[in-house]
Amino acid sequence: MALSLGPRGRREVAGISRGRGGVRTAGDWGKARDAFQSARNLDDANALAAEGFARADEKVRALQQKQETERTAAESKSKSEADAVRLLEAARPVLDQAVRYQYEKEVDYAELTRRAEKAQGMFEEAVARAPDLALATTCWPRVGGPRLEDKAEACWRDAIAKRPGLCPGP
Repeated sequence: MALSLGPRGRREVAGISRGRGGVRTAGDWGKARDAFQSARNLDDANALAAEGFARADEKVRALQQKQETERTAAESKSKSEADAVRLLEAARPVLDQAVRYQYEKEVDYAELTRRAEKAQGMFEEAVARAPDLALATTCWPRVGGPRLEDKAEACWRDAIAKRPGLCPGP
């Protein structure tokens, strides 16, 4: 049932239906949807209001879906980083033992390599789980000595690129 509107009411409905003003945020689309719904309530035969409501409602739903996807991705990244940090904490004692072993009187290079490779595997897994976690890549220089210098330098540069505050600038 359409209401009988005066000239002012018809202008308001027409203005709402034409979607005056730019819509830029999810809140704006929600307001636009509400405004179009108000126009439809005032004049249910208004095709522009019905079309505007459908378009605004579609945008609101799409923005809500995007926000949900972003939230899920952030939660997943947070979990991956927490897992990587746990791995790094477990690798730390192994790495410390390998570093201390270097300074013993009777150092067996094969044993040193074995210990370093054990720590290296844990660091590689941490980097695989959270490649953006700078902490994982900053520990590489300590892991493998000369045998991994190139990889250690690449990882250090990668860590600095991810978090420039890790190293003071020139």
